[in-house]
Amino acid sequence: IAVTPNANSHCYVASLPDYNVWVGMVAVSPRPGAGNNAKTRIHKGHWREARLVVLPRYQGIGIGPAISDAI
Repeated sequence: IAVTPNANSHCYVASLPDYNVWVGMVAVSPRPGAGNNAKTRIHKGHWREARLVVLPRYQGIGIGPAISDAI
């Protein structure tokens, strides 16, 4: 998936280190609302999951929920 992420978002990659392979990624962005100031990049812990992708070979075995829980 080729996407230009929002400048305020953070992207994380999930991998299987024993096999040196990436299995998925997640992007989170600041949640709009009180306490989050995009101009100063102060986000006080209010984030939303914007995108979660797991490669087809690794889908259906619980990797997606594990990535979400880890973030």
